[in-house]
Amino acid sequence: MLKRLTIWAAATAALSHGAWADESEVCDRACKSLLMDQYLHALAVSAPDKAPLASEYRATENQHEVSPGDGLWQSTTGFGSMQHRFFDDVTGNAAFYGFVYEADGPALLSLRLSFEGQEITQSEAIIARDFEPLFNPIGAINEAPDFTSAPDLSGLTREMMTATADKYFDGLRDNTGEGIPKVDGCERVENGTRVTNRRRPGSGDHADEVRSGDCTSGFENFTSIAEIAHRRFPVADTETGVVLGVGLFQRPPGAVGRDGNPRKRNLIHEYFRTDAEGRITEIFAVMRYIEAGEADSTGWE
Repeated sequence: MLKRLTIWAAATAALSHGAWADESEVCDRACKSLLMDQYLHALAVSAPDKAPLASEYRATENQHEVSPGDGLWQSTTGFGSMQHRFFDDVTGNAAFYGFVYEADGPALLSLRLSFEGQEITQSEAIIARDFEPLFNPIGAINEAPDFTSAPDLSGLTREMMTATADKYFDGLRDNTGEGIPKVDGCERVENGTRVTNRRRPGSGDHADEVRSGDCTSGFENFTSIAEIAHRRFPVADTETGVVLGVGLFQRPPGAVGRDGNPRKRNLIHEYFRTDAEGRITEIFAVMRYIEAGEADSTGWE
């Protein structure tokens, strides 16, 4: 069951009463979490003036630039109970993975925010809605990451996490799962649908064959991926072991879909969860298919 959740009252009150009155002070994880809450609240009430936006604030949604008051500012009515936040002490970025409610129903949201002091300077969103392949809001809840019993990650570094995620992208491009640090049975969830460890014996269905193994199985079948372009890793949270990878899956020249039209590209946010050795345990992807004629960009090149 999808549940709405209102969580911003305390954050809004704290910020409005100057919880960090000196803007020259460093904004730590708790500070960024409150700023994110205030931003989400402002989206839900369609009030950009209630968000801590910097004068140079810039935002994109599904690679397209949007102005304050447009896009999610108009469509958002609330947020679901599934909400996960990740923070990077090196880049100063934060990420949100969870549900956004819109007038047309729930959508899966990946949101990157960048901060300068106590102001938000950048917002990068990918929104997967009910017309996207594999969109499954109930599945997203059932397959949601569990951080209540996080393992000891004291030896994990940002460099280990981003190197693992980069190798995963390389493997997709090179059609091989070899050499990617991962645990056996690692899971992958795309737009809320688990696509790993689910083979139906003897089905003969190609999709089931691809999905028959773990998160690095079947890469030899991914011949429709020529490159994961414009890739970057803006958030690597060593406290949770989660690294956010951003990229655009490009297609080989002349690739066509089942309808005979040029094959759509895949704009994607991938949340890689790693263990203390930097091995992938789970992947949560929010993705949006874009037409071949749309910009060759994630919106931040």
